[in-house]
Amino acid sequence: MSLSNPKKTALNAIHRQLGGRMAEFAGWEMPVQYAGPIPKQRDEGLKRILVGFEMVERGIARDQYPVWLQDHYIGTVTSGSPAPFLQKNIGLTYLPFESRSIGTEIDVIIREKPVTARVVLTPFYKRAKAA
Repeated sequence: MSLSNPKKTALNAIHRQLGGRMAEFAGWEMPVQYAGPIPKQRDEGLKRILVGFEMVERGIARDQYPVWLQDHYIGTVTSGSPAPFLQKNIGLTYLPFESRSIGTEIDVIIREKPVTARVVLTPFYKRAKAA
């Protein structure tokens, strides 16, 4: 393979259109850096943000369970499971940017019943540094 003519991925044109700086990697032309935020995101700002939550009431949030905030459907659980080491049930979901505050209560619909959860800081666990 010639280094002066690397292969292009199917999304090459889109990466270039979004301002991606391209570089060769293993014979392919790949995006390695963008000049800044994608223009639409830069102009309009963030609408939703990924947040962590822990269940307040009994229940385990699983992937794709509906999430409600103040009687409004806002999305689904992106990841959820028990955390035995923390002795809690935890998960991740996207919330409207204005509602990302720690302590915000949301409802996860588990078996057709709303179960309360609370937004918490992520990461959920930080390993102690070795001395």
